[in-house]
Amino acid sequence: MNSAEHIEEVMESALDMVSENIGIGEAVMDAVRLVISSAMTISENPDASFEDVLSQFYPETSLAEVRGWWGWDK
Repeated sequence: MNSAEHIEEVMESALDMVSENIGIGEAVMDAVRLVISSAMTISENPDASFEDVLSQFYPETSLAEVRGWWGWDK
């Protein structure tokens, strides 16, 4: 496991810990996972766009669909 994979694993574990202890809910968990995915992408490519994040971590998902997860598409 390389250091980036380790950091991602640690961040996911921390998110799970917080969720289990304060019950932040799935919508917040999804938003934080987007932040984690974005951080991992930017660490590899500082010029990456949000579309780059989606293509790497959510390849079957459009930006409009992601916005729809929280009703931000309205």
